[in-house]
Amino acid sequence: MSQDSASELSLKRLLSLLDSPCETADLDFKETIDLEKPRDRVELAKDVLAMANSAGGHIVFGIEDTSRRRVGISTEASAALRDAKTVNDKLKKYCGGYIKVLVAQYEIDDPAGGRIRLALIHVPAAEVYEGSANV
Repeated sequence: MSQDSASELSLKRLLSLLDSPCETADLDFKETIDLEKPRDRVELAKDVLAMANSAGGHIVFGIEDTSRRRVGISTEASAALRDAKTVNDKLKKYCGGYIKVLVAQYEIDDPAGGRIRLALIHVPAAEVYEGSANV
């Protein structure tokens, strides 16, 4: 993993994303995911492709959508998001293997007490080839 990729997946980067005032084209918060469900895979693929085609971005799992409360991810979601290969294998059918995401997980202090686990996905910008459109 390059130094740039490592910084995109660092705990420092995650904490700075959590301080963002709102979601943007390059930042999305999600409460959970079940990559065994086709619908969840399709939704994640749509988000990944949209981000890749607009310069890349991050998806943070374990954050309640409307309230932005940090709820953490379940053991099942943690297993599904355990590494980039697992996630990319699930997305390949929808992304054609052209976009390869990077994944990290962190345990952080829960403002309500205790610790919670969050998952961070970095979506790189799609490479544009001369004479072709983005993915």
